Amino acid sequence: MMVRRGVGVVLGAALALTLGIAPAHASPTPVEPDPGVEATPGTPRWFLQMGSQATALGGSQGRIEAEHSAFEREAAAAGLEPAITARHTTLFNGLVVAAEEDAATELAALPSVQALFPVVGVQAPEVRAVATEVAPALEMMGAGRAHTDLGLSGAGVRVGIIDSGVDYHHPDLGGSADSEFPTERVAFGQDFVGDSFASFAPAPTAATPAPDPDPDDCLGHGTHVAGIIGANGEFTGVAPGATLGSYRVFGCTGSTTSDILLGAMEAAFADGMDVLTLPTPPVHEGSSYPTTAAADALSQAGVVVVAPAGNGAVGDERRGAAVEGGGPISVASFENNLLVQSALIASHGEEITIGYLDATGAPPLSSDLDGTEIVLADPAIACEPLEEDLGGRVLVTKRGTCSFHVKAINAQQAGASAVVVTNDSDSPLYMTVAGEPAVTIPAISLTRSDGAAILRLTEGGDADDTATITVPGSTITMTDPAGGLISDFSPLGNASQVPDLGAPGGAIPSTYPLERGGSATLSGVTLAAASVAGAAALALEGSPELTPGEVLAQLQNTATPAPTAVAPGSGIQETPLHQGAGLIRVDAALEGTTSVLPGLVNAGPSAEGPYSAPLTIANMSGSDETYRFSYVPALGIPAAGLGEAVTASTFDADITFSEADLPVPAGAQREVTVTVSPSADAPTGAMYSGFLVVSDRGGDVVATVPYTGLVGASNARASRPGW
Repeated sequence: MMVRRGVGVVLGAALALTLGIAPAHASPTPVEPDPGVEATPGTPRWFLQMGSQATALGGSQGRIEAEHSAFEREAAAAGLEPAITARHTTLFNGLVVAAEEDAATELAALPSVQALFPVVGVQAPEVRAVATEVAPALEMMGAGRAHTDLGLSGAGVRVGIIDSGVDYHHPDLGGSADSEFPTERVAFGQDFVGDSFASFAPAPTAATPAPDPDPDDCLGHGTHVAGIIGANGEFTGVAPGATLGSYRVFGCTGSTTSDILLGAMEAAFADGMDVLTLPTPPVHEGSSYPTTAAADALSQAGVVVVAPAGNGAVGDERRGAAVEGGGPISVASFENNLLVQSALIASHGEEITIGYLDATGAPPLSSDLDGTEIVLADPAIACEPLEEDLGGRVLVTKRGTCSFHVKAINAQQAGASAVVVTNDSDSPLYMTVAGEPAVTIPAISLTRSDGAAILRLTEGGDADDTATITVPGSTITMTDPAGGLISDFSPLGNASQVPDLGAPGGAIPSTYPLERGGSATLSGVTLAAASVAGAAALALEGSPELTPGEVLAQLQNTATPAPTAVAPGSGIQETPLHQGAGLIRVDAALEGTTSVLPGLVNAGPSAEGPYSAPLTIANMSGSDETYRFSYVPALGIPAAGLGEAVTASTFDADITFSEADLPVPAGAQREVTVTVSPSADAPTGAMYSGFLVVSDRGGDVVATVPYTGLVGASNARASRPGW
């Protein structure tokens, strides 16, 4: 719900760059609780937006305070007595009030109020626990080389983390059991909620925040993010020298509200964060929502804001509200390259050693099962109760048709001592068997190839013997066939929203609260965003004068597009709707001498005619250069979306450049105009995409720029000016 009166405009970072508006830090004013009327627990809360700009955008503190006072006078004259729970002036000009919907609508009609927005609940970021160790992803994106060859660590750069807090006692984050907040490494932050806060709890009293100065972490996600960004110990983060700020908005159960998010954003700005990571925000209202406008304001004020593109299944077009405003860098997730799995030995006349993954929701496999016989499920998918008494043997079944929980329960009820599920591909299978009734026997997964090896082994060997397993307690390193490809949980964009770029987010090891083991391997788009936040810290250490738009351009231009996960061997690249500019290469971004703005071209719906846009090519090298242009089409998305029926094909585009060769002197910049439209045979409703390629006179690729477009008509067009 939004009630709007008048038009408030917040310039995005891209528009500010286009118009030559320099970012300016205004003196921030922290959120102030109102000492007047107290809100009744459980009463809905609302943002009331006032007319003038927030102070971070150049607004006057005095004028804002006058507008807030005018509102209170108008409310009193109308016989209304709103419970003001917070006042915002820095990133958003407005108040938060507690009121029932009818009263809130009356407040929205007052002359001083420009818009009314509901305060909404926000779930903590979705992640998948991965029951394995994983090799560090630093080398995938060139961060290790940035440390060793370029001498960068993020030192002197402040990175804020809005999340579940940070366990600042963790030794990899510079702490110890005796540490008290703030520490040298986790030097800023506060707790906005307390341990028991949960916005989705059934009792209204459970949704009452209990803030305090200590942003320790009992949920785990924030500590994991902090380690990806800045760990320096057993784990090494992308920016191990950065100073961290912890702004805790999730309690131990993982939900919060959008007004608390806004307060944390303003606190991070007040603490002078150079980079800020956001959790997954709610999807509603779009670019005018207060948290979205605040993220844009942060970007304009010079803060590099990083947000996950979302979490969801393939084809999911969800977008966080803070991403829709155009200010934050929107990040997609890629799978890690190497997995270090637990080892399993199977024997039947010969021995084979393979890797396996323990399932979530079941006990781990252990050496207690050494020498146990292996038996194949009949039928192979084990989706119906099994007639055979398995008598403590290990059951091997195949993925498909029913849930993993059903397979495990059928094996358990038939007397199996463990269940093995073989995947339908050579990618690792991150399996959960959680459910009711509980699974009490170990459940593990194998890749398709390793599953086939087990099947061959059971059919071979001495007929008088049986195939058995041994659990040696060791590990085996394997290359993930899905490594370097887009994660299946990274969402697909649409005609108006496209991820900017991607980073490793699938199967990432990092720090975890000490009371929860100290380390964990998780998967999620928020983890990819943490990697990009660390990369931004390295860029700012090397060049403190960079604007957020320039940091984004550096990372986009030098990213490496990946092949499509639909058919990795087809030679077709993944659509930018899924991967943005591709997997970031931190070292290439820091050493690059060519910049292309904008870093992504969204042609929008073709019914509006061919789309033309200027590309600004900057030559930052010490010698003159001549640039040449070409393009490569990427995976096409049919009107029905990305699903099982999609084949690896492209919907080509007609792309022309105003110049075949563009001479650019050293230290100068020039423009070339690109014109984009779909080819005549592209089906209506489909999304087409690809990459514009910028090469130097020697033919070496120096920058790529993703492009996207929609065949036909749509009301949606990219929200970022200049796209």
